[in-house]
Amino acid sequence: MKHLFAPYELALLAKEKAFNEPCLAAFIPGIHKSNNLRGCGAIYFEVDGLPNNSSCHHSEIAAPLYQQLVDWFDSKGIVISIYYAAPDSNVFTVRLDDYNKKIFGQIYTGTRFNKRANATCFAITEAFKLI
Repeated sequence: MKHLFAPYELALLAKEKAFNEPCLAAFIPGIHKSNNLRGCGAIYFEVDGLPNNSSCHHSEIAAPLYQQLVDWFDSKGIVISIYYAAPDSNVFTVRLDDYNKKIFGQIYTGTRFNKRANATCFAITEAFKLI
């Protein structure tokens, strides 16, 4: 299930942009970023936007699922769409709509990805620029 979580860099950016939703896991500081994801239990109590329970500590960075970030942006009026770049292809592209700023159909057709996760990561990074 590790592939369902946003990478450390996005988790850190999410924290900087005030993402404070409950998460199922956290990144442990001081351990190599690609290897420091750990589960903290299914129930969280939040303190200052970070998960806080007996097995999660205040210095950890909450590790959101990709879908949590997509839903969070949606609640802020920023809609992320990932779709096939062409019929019968295995290549993905991205579209962003910002309903607050009335920016519709910001499509990154020149940017193509062989994996949906890579397209999602790119889309989330671009969406953070709109906040």
